[in-house]
Amino acid sequence: FFVHMSAAAAHAAAAAAEDPKPTVLGFAELEDDPRLLRSAYFPSKIGGKPAWLALKGLPRPEQLTCSRCSLPLHFLMQVYSGGEWERDNCYHRTVFVFVCASGTCSQPGRVGSFKAFRCQLPKLNEFYPPDPPSAKDVDSAPDLRPLEATCETCGCAAEKRCSQCHQARYCCRDHQTWHWKTGGHKLECGKERADATVGGAAAARYGLPEYILDTEDESEFEDVDDSEQANQSQVEEMKRYVKEHKLDTRADAALDDLVKETQADKALLKFREKVAKAPDQVIRYMRGEAPLWIGDRTPLDGEVPPCPLCGAARVFEFQIMPQLMNLLKFEEDLKSKTLDFGVLAVYSCSNSCDAAVGRYAEEVVWHNPVN
Repeated sequence: FFVHMSAAAAHAAAAAAEDPKPTVLGFAELEDDPRLLRSAYFPSKIGGKPAWLALKGLPRPEQLTCSRCSLPLHFLMQVYSGGEWERDNCYHRTVFVFVCASGTCSQPGRVGSFKAFRCQLPKLNEFYPPDPPSAKDVDSAPDLRPLEATCETCGCAAEKRCSQCHQARYCCRDHQTWHWKTGGHKLECGKERADATVGGAAAARYGLPEYILDTEDESEFEDVDDSEQANQSQVEEMKRYVKEHKLDTRADAALDDLVKETQADKALLKFREKVAKAPDQVIRYMRGEAPLWIGDRTPLDGEVPPCPLCGAARVFEFQIMPQLMNLLKFEEDLKSKTLDFGVLAVYSCSNSCDAAVGRYAEEVVWHNPVN
């Protein structure tokens, strides 16, 4: 399972687990030492820049562009699942999720404003030693970075460069403009890299704040009594979500009547009751099971296509919860950007096929919004 522990410990825990595997919940926590979020530690994390698994063959800029508005997608999170698979070619395995920061692009279903990429590696590979470093050795751990040019702004593959210094690299003109005006490059351009801080140092942050994903089995949480008092905190959370996203303009007191009127509202009620035992969860990992939907726009037969690389069916792997949006705020100069989603369900190849060994294979993200 994806866990906040060493890769070796993750494999040991998975080997000791008995079927059926429990639902694993993920919670966003601040990491005291950001170095533990680097690629060498195989993190599961939210925001910041991607900690790429394979250090070359990164998704190309055109793959990380919103299909609706043509703007670059933002890195949302990565989920490490090393230990879930018996095959050595899946010894290390991470799924990376990207989202569009234009709320108008957040349409229901399989839309190009949410994308996921799967990557996996055998234990013996060209990038990492067989035994990863421990957290206590972080001072001496290698800072492994991509072996190809990456964007100073977002950390994704870069095919453009600054026309003046020819050193800073970018994935698109938008990110180059931001880095020049806000990210510090205007002051650094032309300086030797030894004297300049890569990417503008801590002068500014592009994208989303960074968190580590800590995990617990859902079974560790006690069931909540299905009484009005016991559910009140989750009711209020859902009310805030509905109001903030202008899903209903009636007064708060009308919400309880609203949830009884349509099938979509029944899904919302079921969702609310299910997450009440751990309302801060931002991820539910339950590969091969059914997602916990929040609305009624769920996939019909054929709407989640098979893996184009091997032909195997795709299965549900994990979902990203709307509670995550409470934590994700853009910096002041990016206030025009907004995230807006209900449940993001990630479907991946049921074989986790070898076509993603050492490369990034696109999978399917299904957006299930509150109606």
